[in-house]
Amino acid sequence: MKYLRKLFRGLSGISLVSVITLFRSGPGDARRVISSTLLSYSGNEKRKMSTWDMVRGFAVNDEIKLFGGHWTDGCISALERYIMAQLIKYFKPDIIVEIGTFRGSTTRVILDNMEPTSRVYTVDLPADYRSSQKDFLSDERLIKHRKVGADYADHPLSGNVVQILGDTFEPATWEKLPDNIDFVFIDASHSYEAVHNDTDKIRPKLKNNAVVLWHDYTEGESMDRGVGKYIREMMKKHSDVFVCENTSFAIRIPENELKAASKRIPSFFPDGSYAIRHPDGATPWLNDK
Repeated sequence: MKYLRKLFRGLSGISLVSVITLFRSGPGDARRVISSTLLSYSGNEKRKMSTWDMVRGFAVNDEIKLFGGHWTDGCISALERYIMAQLIKYFKPDIIVEIGTFRGSTTRVILDNMEPTSRVYTVDLPADYRSSQKDFLSDERLIKHRKVGADYADHPLSGNVVQILGDTFEPATWEKLPDNIDFVFIDASHSYEAVHNDTDKIRPKLKNNAVVLWHDYTEGESMDRGVGKYIREMMKKHSDVFVCENTSFAIRIPENELKAASKRIPSFFPDGSYAIRHPDGATPWLNDK
């Protein structure tokens, strides 16, 4: 029944523009037009923190390293790599988990910026996994062409990585992960069911002050892009979840850390103009808490 609801919702977003786009530019661009149409009627609101406030609020004096290889489809952007690296430098997590290894380029960013004693557990599907086993839709091309861990294999700290191969819908996969996790990056299947599953399964293993990043947040909703829908549901329940502007990141940072960051940000404006230019501050949704 839920698949019928998805189908009918998708059909309701079809317009003449989306049909023309389909023939001119292909199904990918047509899906984006449909998603935008659905969003215009959804009335969804989200919490946003600007990129500048993110880097000011969690500024570090340490050197930040960005892995420059393999900017392929399925990898995070340069700005996203910087923000992730800075958060790792700032919070200095001991146990880091990545859901969705792909090539391992993000794993390498983590290794470049974490403490030498930190441990990374990164999860991806087994090599013999058949993408038709589940409805991954647009992720199918990534599953077919991935080279799990290729980008971090020669890193000096590769011995700190535990590569786990398994399906995150299977309980046995989660049994291989430790408790007391400090930092999580969720970037596996982008369906609503998958991101919901991955978040729910890892939540009991997190420390109370853990930082969580989700990739591929989108404003619209389509049959193969459910991260945005799930995050918007999360934001209705949790005040420590927000979206970082100009990226595809949704982020969970403990509320006390967000409030402390908001107090630090004005110091980056020597003329004292931050309050005038940004009267609501960096985290306006916390102003009354």
